[in-house]
Amino acid sequence: MYLLKQLIFRFDEIPDEIKSLYSSGAEPDITTCNQLLTSCAKKFKSIYVIFDAIDECSQVSQNEVFELLEHLQSIRCHLLVSSRLHLQEQLRTILADCQTLEISAKESDLSNYIVTKLRQKGNKNEELATQCLQLARDNNGM
Repeated sequence: MYLLKQLIFRFDEIPDEIKSLYSSGAEPDITTCNQLLTSCAKKFKSIYVIFDAIDECSQVSQNEVFELLEHLQSIRCHLLVSSRLHLQEQLRTILADCQTLEISAKESDLSNYIVTKLRQKGNKNEELATQCLQLARDNNGM
């Protein structure tokens, strides 16, 4: 679990329970990882964790992420989670007392980005530029 690894790197010495697990050669299950995460998290005043674009995970991975989010919230970690709107209700159910902020690209920002990227790539095809801009407009910036 990468998050656990990041926490451990902040310690001056690796905790004995982690040394023991490593020495055993056993691969920890999710319950063991959560217990270790809880134990390590207690040693910090605060922990901030960022999850970006969880809507891009497979359904199986999303379920695992949701379980992890619940656990992290239960051990009082501060979470920042980004996702497209279709997961918003599910996230609100999982994360008690969460605040939401909807962020969306303005069409003009997206158009400027597309034009700039095409120009940087040396595009001389006006038809391509027109089609890209039209696609962005038709899909509401998605």
